Amino acid sequence: MNISICRTYSDRERLDKTVSVLKTVSAVIKEETNVVDPVFIIAYDSSIGVNFNYIDCPAWNRKYYVRNITAMPGSRLAIACHCDVLSSFKNGIRAAAAVIDKQEVDDIANKYIDDGDYVMECKNTLQVYQFGAGFANQANILITAGG
Repeated sequence: MNISICRTYSDRERLDKTVSVLKTVSAVIKEETNVVDPVFIIAYDSSIGVNFNYIDCPAWNRKYYVRNITAMPGSRLAIACHCDVLSSFKNGIRAAAAVIDKQEVDDIANKYIDDGDYVMECKNTLQVYQFGAGFANQANILITAGG
């Protein structure tokens, strides 16, 4: 299988990463590997060395972060990877319809969407005033509500 050896400086949380392809090489997978955390074995190439941190595997239609590079006998490198889920599935992520259920940031929150956890303002204020003349001998209740 062919893989592209790449370098990226983009943030891991970005869907669209800026990737520089250094070289496309032939690779074999380590026996009994999985698609999420594969180990690719490639021949060492002095023109790229070990100065890469990203792999594109078109055969599996996935992109990977390089977790570890191990030197092997016979001038080979074992590249342990982990799937970059955001870049690998970005088209599906963009096509997904969603309803936002939570609001986290106060200054940009939509006050008209009630997620059940967002409290605008709740104040209980109790003030007691003494009346100079007092009240009659019957029960009186005075309630004032302000808004």
